[in-house]
Amino acid sequence: MAAICGNVRKFAAKNVREHLMRNIFRALWATLTTIFVLTSCLSSDDNDVVTYDDMAITSFALGTLNRYLHTTSKSGEDSVYKVTYVGSNYTMCIDHLTGRIYNSKPLLSATDLKHVVCSLTTKNNGVVVVKSLTSDTLHTFYSTDSIDFSEPREFRVYATNGSGYRSYRVNLSLYQATEDSLLWTEMPLSDYPTVAATQYKVDGEGRLLSSADDGQTWLEEPLGDDSALLPTEVLSAVSWELNDYGTYSLLAGRRAETDSTMTLWRKVDYEGQPTKWVYMPLSDGNYYYLPSMAKVVLVYYEGSVLAIGSNGKFYQSQDQGITWKVKSGYVLPESFVASSTAFEATVADGVLWLTDGVKAWKVKSE
Repeated sequence: MAAICGNVRKFAAKNVREHLMRNIFRALWATLTTIFVLTSCLSSDDNDVVTYDDMAITSFALGTLNRYLHTTSKSGEDSVYKVTYVGSNYTMCIDHLTGRIYNSKPLLSATDLKHVVCSLTTKNNGVVVVKSLTSDTLHTFYSTDSIDFSEPREFRVYATNGSGYRSYRVNLSLYQATEDSLLWTEMPLSDYPTVAATQYKVDGEGRLLSSADDGQTWLEEPLGDDSALLPTEVLSAVSWELNDYGTYSLLAGRRAETDSTMTLWRKVDYEGQPTKWVYMPLSDGNYYYLPSMAKVVLVYYEGSVLAIGSNGKFYQSQDQGITWKVKSGYVLPESFVASSTAFEATVADGVLWLTDGVKAWKVKSE
């Protein structure tokens, strides 16, 4: 019995010690927790959220744009292919007074406006939403979203303090082809026509030479009194029937890279009787001249002379080369590399053709 009582006393003493240790641990943990919380509160900064009443789009840019173009195979079958171009190259104007956002220069024709990705920034992080085309539903704007701009779209900028919003009408415009525009069809390079034409060059002695057999033989051309004004480099020449009795020929070249205008010469052959080439001086007050370029190709197309330049422009002369004006509506194919001096142009059976040495195009007949 004494042994049993001793064990009971030991067991009781052990429980008392464990109970005391648990209470001490709990008290210590509560104290440490309180100290930690008080310390955190005392050391924290005052991080109040700042909101603003600004409601403005400060920039707007277009992403990569898609064009779907038609082409004709050598067998005559039509097909559609996609090309892309950089939309950010087209400046977007923001008119805060009228709430308009628009492109200052028309986008290329055949651009897919139903699937356009754009990016924008707002003042002080205003929240942007886009209104649905079919209802008053508003959708949060994300720069990764594809947006349908086939119709003008309403963008709204909400102030971060909830005081209101400002609306912007975003409109994208395309280049519109007119009756006086060139519409191109891409063709196989092998289809580019070979049209016989007289070639010209100036030799080291300052003589104008011509070849009618693709450079096999060269003959000296008769010149007028201004032979010293011959271009040192003949870039292009073209001939056409002026009337029932004569053939008009026009030649363009450069004397120096620093020249601001092209050097032009012309001649008229009547009833097969050759005449001399004469220099065409630029008269005083004539501001419609053909500017100097690294490459120019002359063609006679639909009753006038066209000069297609390495600057990507078409110049038209309706007075046999005296005055030249940029031809409105005439633009090169999008993928045409006009800056390359390898490009050529010709007219075959009344159809204007272009090639940059890699691809070929012809004017599409409607």
